[in-house]
Amino acid sequence: MNLPCKELKRIARDNLNGNYKIPMGAFLAATLIPLAVELPFSMLQKDAQPLPVTIMFYVAEFLITLLSMVLSVGILQLHLSLARKKEMTLGMVFYGFKNHPDRYIIAGLLLIIATLISCIPVITGAVLFFVLDKSPAAHDSGSFRADVVCTGIVSAFGSSADEGTRIIKDQPSDHEGK
Repeated sequence: MNLPCKELKRIARDNLNGNYKIPMGAFLAATLIPLAVELPFSMLQKDAQPLPVTIMFYVAEFLITLLSMVLSVGILQLHLSLARKKEMTLGMVFYGFKNHPDRYIIAGLLLIIATLISCIPVITGAVLFFVLDKSPAAHDSGSFRADVVCTGIVSAFGSSADEGTRIIKDQPSDHEGK
């Protein structure tokens, strides 16, 4: 299908015309649910935390990232239905939980692992920078350095989650066979 951008924009506008409520509500739900789950953990995170609390925070962030990935599958399914001019409901946000959530979680884990592997040079450089820094001021902010390294690792999880949402269930297109 070799359509110019102008034609693709027109088709997209026609598909969305009058169908704003459900996609916007689904996006809002898929954004607010992980936010509501994460909020208590973020509020408990302070400057200097004991190690178990910090570990619990990052484990919770990882699990919330997986939740977001599965919710994003539902958003993608809703957008696919919109593009194919099929029926849409707000409940489609939970599509990933109803249809093989294990596949989406495993795909998300594989994507996170691939992202972490690609980030190994950056993580190693950051760790070596903080370990080899011998200035007196550097020793006063040891917990800050650990937080920076952990934040970099969690950021890698977040960016891989964004990419992981691109996974869509194999379904034949309406255009196949024409």
